[in-house]
Amino acid sequence: MSTATGQGTLIVDAATRTILVSYITHNVTNTDMAHIHAALGPGTNVGVIININLGTNFAAPNAATQMSATDVANFLANYLYFNVHSTINGNPLGEIRGDIAVLP
Repeated sequence: MSTATGQGTLIVDAATRTILVSYITHNVTNTDMAHIHAALGPGTNVGVIININLGTNFAAPNAATQMSATDVANFLANYLYFNVHSTINGNPLGEIRGDIAVLP
């Protein structure tokens, strides 16, 4: 069980499939990985689609990272989520995870 929290933002140019802004702020200690994953719907798990560079309590992908057409479709269908891992909890599924929802 984790008491960590986080908040993220993802902005994608649908025409070029380029990530314009993506970041996660969090209070996870001893982070070792962060990613954006795809899903097949709420509560499901699929592989990593974007690795995120870590800072102390901040994570972001490389500049101008492109998503596949399938990943953009999944983004628009609310089928992506952020995942932050920690070396402390030893949970291979990540310490905190959060769905990415498209804003109207």
